[in-house]
Formats: sequence, structure tokens, C-alpha cells
Amino acid sequence: MAESLGLNDLHQIIFSVSDIVELVTEQDIPSPGFVLLHRDIEDIMDLERVSEIHQFFRKSYLIIIGDCDRNLVLKALENGACSLLRKSFPLKDLDFVINEIEAYGSYLPPAFITRLIVTLRDNNTYDIQKYQNLTVKEKEITKLVCEGKCYKEIAFELKISFHTVNYHLKNIYLKFEVNSKSELVFKLTNQKAEPKRLNKLNAV
Repeated sequence: MAESLGLNDLHQIIFSVSDIVELVTEQDIPSPGFVLLHRDIEDIMDLERVSEIHQFFRKSYLIIIGDCDRNLVLKALENGACSLLRKSFPLKDLDFVINEIEAYGSYLPPAFITRLIVTLRDNNTYDIQKYQNLTVKEKEITKLVCEGKCYKEIAFELKISFHTVNYHLKNIYLKFEVNSKSELVFKLTNQKAEPKRLNKLNAV
């Protein structure tokens, strides 16, 4: 089973259950580094299940594999998920996701980053003061991060090295007091404003 999930020798499966009832009634389940939850997130009941599992495994990273309503992506993250993967996500790449979470604390593929941005644009605005304190290059990188671009895509578009992107992102994370790209996107859109204001800010 571990091989089918694309896990290397550093990761192994220590338990598997078929439903939440079996999970919470089991007394001897060890605390794993990661919990994989195969479940669609479509309503408040699904979010409650996410929160319940997060409370059960406080020290574990929770990865959700399933479809998620656009308006519930942020709620799923707030309820304890550190990663959302679509059903179509190739499980052979799961080891890559785990490594990203171990390094940065969370991972969102571009599709979910886009959904998150759309939701936040509808309800929130940028922290303008912190954004304006960024350098020109940091603003360019921040804009591309909010568009869902990965490190390599940012490096290619700005014609700089991968290491330079990583250097600037560390400074951006420091200025916004975040530890990951998904946290940065949330921080940038944490107050209410209109889409026109968002576009104006991107042009600064």
C-alpha cells in the first residue's frame, strides 16, 4: 500500500480505518506524522469531521484528498487541514507533498490556491501597508505567488534563479510573519476590499 501511495523508505503506513467512528473509538492508535483523509468537503458537516480529526491528532499534519467546494477551502484550512489534494491528484507524487509539508508546514496545489484567492478576493483585501514595504522584486514575486505559480515558474518568468526566488520569499515571509505560500496568500487578503482595489495594489 505504501508503494502505491508513492512513499519512500522514510515513510510508512502505521494504521488505516474505514470511517471516523472506528477512528475515535480505537484506543491504541499511535500518533502519526501525517493523517490522510479521503473525503469530499461540501458542507459544514464535512468541516466538522475535519476539525474532529484534527483535534484527535493535534500533532499530526492533516492532508485531505477529495473535492472541495470553492467557498470551503479556507474553512478547511482553518479547521486543521495543512493540504488539500483533488481526487485526480496522482498518489505516486504524495511523497513530494509530504516533503513540502515537512519543509514548509503546508502544501496547496495551484488549483486550490486559485480557489482560495478567488474566495478571499470576494471577501477580503490586502494588508496594504506591509505590501507597500516590499521591494519591487518582492512585489513581483508576491503577485506571482498569489497567481498560484511555483518556485520554478516564478524563476522562469522573472529570469532569476530558483535560489534567488527562495531568498526573496524568505524575506517576504519574514515581513508578513508567515511560514508558507498558503499562509502568505491568506495574510495578503485578510481584510475587506473590492477587486478593483486588488488590481490597483498589484500595479504598485
